[in-house]
Formats: sequence, structure tokens, C-alpha cells
Amino acid sequence: MTAIMIDSREPDYIQSQFPEAVIVTLETGDAWVACEDGNILLIERKTSDDLLNSLQDGRLLEQVSRLVAPRHTQYLLRERQTYWPYLVITGELRPNHNGKVWTGRETGWAWNAIQGALLTVQEMGCYVVQCQSDTEYAKTITMLSKREHKDIIDIAPQRMPVPISAKEAFLCGLPGIGIERSRAMLSWAGNLAYALCGLTDLSIKSPVGDAVKRNIRKFLGLAEQQSLDFMFDENDKEILMIKEK
Repeated sequence: MTAIMIDSREPDYIQSQFPEAVIVTLETGDAWVACEDGNILLIERKTSDDLLNSLQDGRLLEQVSRLVAPRHTQYLLRERQTYWPYLVITGELRPNHNGKVWTGRETGWAWNAIQGALLTVQEMGCYVVQCQSDTEYAKTITMLSKREHKDIIDIAPQRMPVPISAKEAFLCGLPGIGIERSRAMLSWAGNLAYALCGLTDLSIKSPVGDAVKRNIRKFLGLAEQQSLDFMFDENDKEILMIKEK
């Protein structure tokens, strides 16, 4: 760690674990940690009982959505992702013999329900870590800060995952366009603007058929006499426009 900020609303026994920390009111999370490699850890701390309470009143997913927002923004802007969101659960959290959640006491929560909620948190892009107790919190933060935060993991999977680009994600929002068609259109067109022209102009022969094009035209609200066209500005950037026949 090169610097750490702890939320002023954290209890004293948490703040005291970080004598070098700056105590401020954070807009999201309970700790922000700057690492030597230039990455920033955004940490939401939950005791096991607080985790259950925040699930019950709906706070958890709303808090996680704010925590992952900076990383999602960097992805959409095609910037290097330097924000790493973590949900750190402190204290005992395990299934009891009857399938209920045990946090040092038996709760009424089903273990499968909690596992489903934590899977949702991870699917939102927030990593879940559990530490033994509140007294181990500082050690857990130190461990997370020492991890390598690389954009690429050196593994050899059976099928290589390919990240979806912002342009591909944009095209996937059109009716009838999945990831394969969006990649085919961008490969065929060379740029996003001409790909949109090829998806809406029935006179252009593209990898997408006329039936799909008609649905996209209807979705975009194009009249029969209208079509999409583009030009380049003085900075050689594409400008998309509606052209009347």
C-alpha cells in the first residue's frame, strides 16, 4: 500500500488498525487503497450479520453497484482498468447442519440463498473475500494490496475468452444482433458508422439479412424514405446522420 483512506463512519476498532490512514467520508465503500502498481482497491466491509441485514433491506446490491461503477466506466471508455472492487466479509459465515446460515448464532437464512446473493455480487464484477474476524481486517487489506493486478492472466484455457468491446456491446443492443453478428459487421464495415449503415440500408449487401435490417430500422424509428449515412469531420472522426432520399 502507498496510501489508504478509511471511511469516517467505520468504528474506532477498525480505524485503529490503520494508523497511517486518512479518515474521510467516502462517497462509496469503506476503504480506498492505493497500491504501488498504480491500482486502487475499492473495498466494502461487511460483518457476517451486517451482510444479512443489508441483503434483507436491499442495501447490498445498491452498494455493490456503486462500488463497481468506476471499473465499468473505465471498461466502456476502453481505458486501463485500475479500480478493483472487493466485498470483504469479516467473521464467521458458514452453513449449519440444517442448511441454515451460522454467524456465531443460527440465523433464519438458507445457506443456498446467501450463496446465490454472493454469486450475484461477483457477477456484477465485485470480488468476494472472507476474513476470519474484524481483527484480521488489516491483514486481509494488506494481502489484497500485494496481489498482482494485471489486465491479463497467464493461463491456457480450453477456449480462449475474448472481451466484448464497447462497439460490439453497442451493436448487441440492436434487435437480432448478437455478439457473433456484431463482430461480423464490424469486421465487414471497418468502423462503427458504416456498420450501422449496413444494418439499416436495404440496398447495401452486408452480413445481415433484410428481415433483421427492417426490425432495426423500426427499432431506430427510421421512416421509409430515410437512411443512415456518415461523413468525416476535420479531425477525421466519423459523424453519423439521417439522410432523406
